[in-house]
Amino acid sequence: MTTDRIPEPAWSEIARVLELDPNGPTGLRWKDRAAISGWKKHKLGLPAGTKTKKGYWRVQINGKNWMNHRLVWILHHQLQIPIGMEVDHRDGDPGNNRVSNLRLAKPTQNMANRKSVWSATGHRNIHRTDSNVSPWRARVWGRDEITGKSVCQSKCFALLSDALAFRDRIAGEIHGEFAATATSGIES
Repeated sequence: MTTDRIPEPAWSEIARVLELDPNGPTGLRWKDRAAISGWKKHKLGLPAGTKTKKGYWRVQINGKNWMNHRLVWILHHQLQIPIGMEVDHRDGDPGNNRVSNLRLAKPTQNMANRKSVWSATGHRNIHRTDSNVSPWRARVWGRDEITGKSVCQSKCFALLSDALAFRDRIAGEIHGEFAATATSGIES
């Protein structure tokens, strides 16, 4: 079963009620909310949105919730987000909605840039092996952009630092600017 994403309102509709707030925590602030049902005058000029459990900001307009980072991108570029694209946070912080921190990404690129750690070692894509000689395995998965096939590079190392260096190099080759590595500030 596939679910189609409801497209955000047009730029002109968003611009009637919200404006960019480069120094505010949410990236947006309320403008004229006369077009919004149940609006409150005391919110005029204040940061727009509430923070979700996952750290994203979202705003409610006419009973529908919209993610702030998507609306910030639309307001700044005055364009709709292309079908099949997502808005990625460069630094991996879902609460940082500064325009300079937002970029368009394919879903696979956005996934490559996540901050999550899936390993008991505390390092993304680094796992322990049963070997005393090479106890550290670095494994990086991705998708070949031309063929669409999954690719995986894996190698075992005696030193954790060597496994991390390999992981960062291969992640950079596979994911490019979207790689979550120690040098990108997303992974330690």
